[in-house]
Order: sequence, then structure tokens, then C-alpha cells
Amino acid sequence: MKINDITIMVHRFGPLENISFKLAPMMIFTGMSSLGKSYANYLVYYFMSSVCNGKFLEPFKEQKDDETVVRQYVFDLDVFFKSLADNAESFMRKFLGDEELKCDIEFKSPKRNRTISVELKKVKVNAPEKEENDLLHSQQPYEIGFDEKQRRIVPSINYARFYAERRIQEFILGEVIAYEVILPPGRGAFVGENFSVKSVVASSMDMYNLYFRDYDNGISARIRFRNVDNNHLPERILRLTSGGDLYSVEGKQYLQLEDGGRLALSAGASSIKDLSPWLFYLKNQWMVPCSFCMEEPEAHQHPSVTVQIADVMSMAMHQKAPNMFHLTTHSDYLIQRLNQLVKLGSIRRKDKNLFKKICEERGLDEQSYLDAADIKAYYFRKDDRGKTVVEPLDVTDDGIPMKSFFDVVNDLNEREEYINDAIYRMEKGA
Repeated sequence: MKINDITIMVHRFGPLENISFKLAPMMIFTGMSSLGKSYANYLVYYFMSSVCNGKFLEPFKEQKDDETVVRQYVFDLDVFFKSLADNAESFMRKFLGDEELKCDIEFKSPKRNRTISVELKKVKVNAPEKEENDLLHSQQPYEIGFDEKQRRIVPSINYARFYAERRIQEFILGEVIAYEVILPPGRGAFVGENFSVKSVVASSMDMYNLYFRDYDNGISARIRFRNVDNNHLPERILRLTSGGDLYSVEGKQYLQLEDGGRLALSAGASSIKDLSPWLFYLKNQWMVPCSFCMEEPEAHQHPSVTVQIADVMSMAMHQKAPNMFHLTTHSDYLIQRLNQLVKLGSIRRKDKNLFKKICEERGLDEQSYLDAADIKAYYFRKDDRGKTVVEPLDVTDDGIPMKSFFDVVNDLNEREEYINDAIYRMEKGA
């Protein structure tokens, strides 16, 4: 998965000052609490959601004659970046529910070509085949499809917008991403809640309003591009839900248990509820390229489930419609497993036969691997003045450095030895 080199420069935003980080297929923000990891994650969300929502498409310039309408749009990357920077503060104030929040940021890209022209021709044609006439009425304007392999008459407005959005998204990112999905902290608490509760929460912080929108979209099974031949995904979801299957009926979500019974998600454990919004997306929209903004995906999870979360993330990044992830985490289990997947990716790149053998012997899916080049990791810490410092971590074929976790482990081991020695001296003295 190739993402263009885009840098988010933060002059001031919450506890963050004069730091920067680069976009990547997987971005990991780790370190102590209250240092700005979530703020950095939300800036990535702001950028990705802006790219995905298509607001950059207005206005089109039109040229008309008797039979054809030519609509042309010239997209300027620098104008887009400036617009994003100018609107970041108002977005974040509403998003986080803080009307006094300051947000001064910039977006940079070394891309040489700074503009792209999108041209669409709209012509009047007769309706195609009779069986399609229920949807496509005769003598209305339609757009001619751009894909020669699937060339057909399609509705002009929707198709033109879809085509233009995808062209420009690919120009900006290097990939086409259909949706930016947010999974905020405490998300599981609202699974299965009624509209009144959700309305109160959403009114104070737009983050949750967007989350509720995304959740409703995720539980929908109307997506036509699901990969029904992928037998690995249902198996993975079953493992993540302790063998149960998630489904939605009449506006309510349930966990179908192995014994045939069912459990309303509103009454489920936090572990299932926290994962369910993401799992619904994986189940219902697996072949739709999404970017997921995740806050501590390991929250309320057993370590064995955290390991499986890392595996599913890696599989999602290697589909025909690849997913992106940017997340905060405090989990050494998650990072350790991601590091193992990076090492597997290194083996796969150097010796595919050995990689396949390892997968067979360990019961791994062959999509369970990561490339170090696809990961950007950032460590948040305090300096001597109490200011937040963000260190880019050097992700190699050995994975993501886990220095902060090792420091804690070493400290615990020293404390353990001290206490054990005190017990030994006490017992000897007795």
C-alpha cells in the first residue's frame, strides 16, 4: 500500500507545540497519558475525513452545447491544504466540544505535480436495456462510464461525483479511501443505547455525533462489494467475539451465541461492545477501502484478543481494497504482536517459501504480515520543562522500538527484587 508523503505540522494544538508527523498506512501514537497522542490522532482523522468527504469538488466549470455538457474541475493541492489549515480550528472546537481551543497547523507535501484536471462529459442518450429502465428513465442525462471493461450508462450526478472524488483522492493520497471511520474512547458504552441518550452525547461533542453516524453505516449490510468468498474473515470475527456472530435486525444489534441463543449488545460485556463497531465494518464492508481512527483498540480486551486484533488489522491492510489505521495505544501486547508481523513481512519479502511454511506450521493466514515501510510510530514523552516531545520511532524489519515498555518492565523487576530481598531478610531475621 503506497501513501503519498504528506506531513502534518503542528504549531499549536492542545499540549502539542512545534511537532510534526507523516502520514502512513498504519500510524501508531504511544507514550504516557495526557501528552497529546489523541490530539495527533484526531488531526489525522481531520485530514483523512476531509479527503474522503468530497467537499473539495465545488465548483465545477461547465461548457455546454446542444447535446453535451463538459464539466471540468482543476484541483489545486496547495489551495486544498491552505483551506484545511484555515478551517482546522473551527472543526476541532466543534469536534472536541471546546470553544476556546487553539489549533494552528499546516500540511506539506513534496509532490511535484500540484494540480490535477478532472473532466466529465454528460450527454443525453436513450435508456439502455428494458430491464434497466426501472432505474434509468428514458431521455434523462447520464454519464458515460470511464472503465472500458465495465462500460455502461449510469446516473450522471452520482457517478460523476464518485469518479471525480476517487480521481482526486488518489492524486492526494496515492490510494482511494472511501470512508474515514472514527472509533473514539468510551465507544462501547453507547452501543445499543436509544436515540435520546445518543442525542444528548452528540450535542456536546461532534466526535460522538460522527461516531454514531459511522456506527449506523457499519451495521448496514447493504454494501454490494462484500468479499463473500473470503472465509478467513468470518473465522477471525468469531474468534474476536469468543465464538459469537454479530448481526443487526430492526435497529438492534445482537451477538448470536454458539448454543443458539443471542445476547443484545446493549447488555454485552465491554470487551465485545468496544470491538463491535469495528467488527461490523469488517463484516459488512470488508471490500470497501476505509481508514480507521482508533483510540486504544486494546481497551477492555484480554491479551489473547489484543493479539488477534493486530492480526486482523494486518489482514485488512492487504485486501484488494486495503484499509488504513491510525491509533493510540498503551498495549505492549499489541505492539509486540505488530512487531512479530513486521518480522514475518521481512521473511516473506526475502523467502516466500519459508514464510508459507511458517504460516502452515503456526496456523497463520498468509495475509497476516506487515511491511516496516507501511508503519510510522511516534513516542510521546515530557522533557525537563514538562513540555510534550514527540519522537519518531525508527521502524525497521525488527519492528517498533518498545523502549518505554521495557523501562517499565525493568523498573518492575527491580522493585520485585527489592521486595523479595526484604522478605528474605525479614524471614532470616525471624
